[in-house]
Amino acid sequence: DTTLAVQAISATGRTESAVPMLQRAFGYVESNQVRRNVPERQVYFRDATIGGWPFSDNRQGWPTSDCTAEGLKAALALEPLVPDPIGEERLLDAVGFMLGLQNPDGGWPSYERARAPYWIEVLNPSMVFAGIMVDCSYVECTSACIQALAAYRPRVSDTALAARVDTAICKGRAFLVSRQLGDGSWFGSWGICFTYGTWFGISGLRTAGLEANHPAIRRAAEFLAATQLPDGGWGETMESCRQGRYASTAEGQTVMTAWALLGLTQSGMADSDVARAGARYLRQRQQPDGSWPPETIAGVFNRTCAIHYDNYRQIFGLWALAAAEPTHKSPHCQPLSQEREV
Repeated sequence: DTTLAVQAISATGRTESAVPMLQRAFGYVESNQVRRNVPERQVYFRDATIGGWPFSDNRQGWPTSDCTAEGLKAALALEPLVPDPIGEERLLDAVGFMLGLQNPDGGWPSYERARAPYWIEVLNPSMVFAGIMVDCSYVECTSACIQALAAYRPRVSDTALAARVDTAICKGRAFLVSRQLGDGSWFGSWGICFTYGTWFGISGLRTAGLEANHPAIRRAAEFLAATQLPDGGWGETMESCRQGRYASTAEGQTVMTAWALLGLTQSGMADSDVARAGARYLRQRQQPDGSWPPETIAGVFNRTCAIHYDNYRQIFGLWALAAAEPTHKSPHCQPLSQEREV
């Protein structure tokens, strides 16, 4: 929540109006980076943890790839606003943590590298959760790590590390391309569902060097345009996750509309009729105090478990409206140069 809120506010270009709040947010981000490995980690079959950020806080201490990526992006975005930013050694620890987690298929898992073949999922005994036997690669984790590594890449002076970062980004890009579905979407594993995955797929590929007119980006944008509802919004139900096919809500939802709008703007379609209708939907739904009203659940894990992230409406609503204004561009969503793409 904290790192995503920081990025949403940064995307508005109005950070000077929120400096005290952002400095307090930085204090939280800084204090919750994991600073050590688990004692005797090899004995307990634990991967390295130093440099990562956990899903909750440092007391829980079990970092994930995407939380680390969002933590690094937030730390970089907040550097100009704080007197004592996170030191270079700790930032490098975060980069090293992400590089160490990348799976052989080029994607990133959540907590640990894949330790067994994926077919072992047939032995899943839970009867409730799906995809729990192996920490496979996920579209969202892969996209987040690509974005974070690309954001840090200009600071890398060491030739060997630069090569590792570039290789990791290229492998991640190939993974995302391979996971795009026939209709142009991506399946989302941590949010509902194809709208969420498609935003991450687009943002990851754009950051990794694909141009807006690349066929993969164009097909993704066409998917988003095709799933827009008559009211200008987007919305999916949990059935999308359970059944593996797009299941629309009757009316638009703020969070999913924001994800779709972010995907469209990153596809070079900020000035399209589809994107303008999405932005208009968000503005009309916004309440006088700046928030958006409660709505259907937007989060999920292990395909069957819905989870409510209450802050998502405010975070992504703001982020999407900021992205829809062409004068305000997030510094961490820019594609790599052509030289780096090669």
